Amino acid sequence: MENPDFTKWIEDAAQIRTSGRWTAVNAKIERMADNTGAGNEWYVQILSSLVFQLLSEYSRLTRTYEENRGTDISVLAWQARNLMELWVWCLYCTKSIENARRLYEDAGRDMLSMVSAYTKSVDGKAELTGVIEQMKLAEEDLRGRAVSEGIENLDGSYKRVDDAAKECGVGNYYSLFFKMASKFAHPTAMLMLTPLDKLKDSGLRDFFFSEGCLCFSEAFRCLENHLPPDS
Repeated sequence: MENPDFTKWIEDAAQIRTSGRWTAVNAKIERMADNTGAGNEWYVQILSSLVFQLLSEYSRLTRTYEENRGTDISVLAWQARNLMELWVWCLYCTKSIENARRLYEDAGRDMLSMVSAYTKSVDGKAELTGVIEQMKLAEEDLRGRAVSEGIENLDGSYKRVDDAAKECGVGNYYSLFFKMASKFAHPTAMLMLTPLDKLKDSGLRDFFFSEGCLCFSEAFRCLENHLPPDS
C-alpha cells in the first residue's frame, strides 16, 4: 500500500482498538444503560446501537481484508459503504436530540412501510388471507406500541441517509463514495465484465479498506466526543 493517506487511515482505525479507546466507549455505554432516566431509555438505545453497529462493521471489514480471498472486493465495498452510512448517522444523531429522536422513530416507519408494501402486494389473493390478517395485526400492534412510546404518527417517509449527509455537511463525499462503492457492492455490468485479474491488481481492495477505516475513525471520534466524560 503506497498511498500515505491510506496507511494513515488504517493505522488511525487500528489505534482506536489497541489504545483502549474502544473499551472506554463501551464502558461509557454500559454505564449509561445502567443509569437511564425516566423517558431517556430510547436515547441510550440509539447511542448503544450506533456504537455496536460501528464496531461490528469495522471488525467485519478488517476480517475480510485480512483473509484476502482475492474475490472479496464486493464485500469490502459493501462494508465500507455501511461504515460511511453509520458515520452519517453518528453525525446526525449527535447534532441534536431532535435528530436522534427522528432516527429512533424511523425504525417504526421502516417496519410499517415494509408491512404495508407486502400487504398491498398480496391483497385480494384468497390463498393468502391468513397472511394478510397477520400483517394487519402486526401493523395495529406497531402503531399501538408507537403511541405507548409517545410517537404520535408513523405515517410519512423516513429520513433518507443522503439528506442527513447534506444536513451534516458531508453530502458531497457521501454522494461520491456511495456511487463508487455501489458499483462494486452490487453485480453491476462493470463489475461482471471486468476480468478478475484486473480487479485483483486495481488497488480497489486497499482503497475500500482504507476508506472504510476512515469512516470508522470519524464516526467513532464523533461518538467518543459526544458521550459524557468520566466523572
